[in-house]
Amino acid sequence: MSTYTIYVVPRAWTEIKSLPGSMRQRVKREIEGLAQNPRPANSKKLQTPDIEAELRRSRLDRWRIIYAVTEIDKIVDTHGYMGNLESGRRKPTLELAFKVASLFNVSVDQLANDDLELE
Repeated sequence: MSTYTIYVVPRAWTEIKSLPGSMRQRVKREIEGLAQNPRPANSKKLQTPDIEAELRRSRLDRWRIIYAVTEIDKIVDTHGYMGNLESGRRKPTLELAFKVASLFNVSVDQLANDDLELE
């Protein structure tokens, strides 16, 4: 099996550094593991017909890691994680929901629901 190159965008790296210690380590291990297996069992493919990269979401407890897999170049781009919204520590605004959906070129429903438009 070939190894993928992992890239973490700066904003995502800043978010990861702000996580509690044990969760930060779990997220780092999960991201590092994507180099060997970019499609682990705890991940789901998001339906994104307008982009060439395969957009996926990986679940770690209440946290989600959102990343894109480019098979041709063997690259995994980690774009961010979500957790404070799902734990209730932070309430999303409608503006934030649309910004995140626009960033990943998916609908707000795809970000919010586990069972909508996923393979």
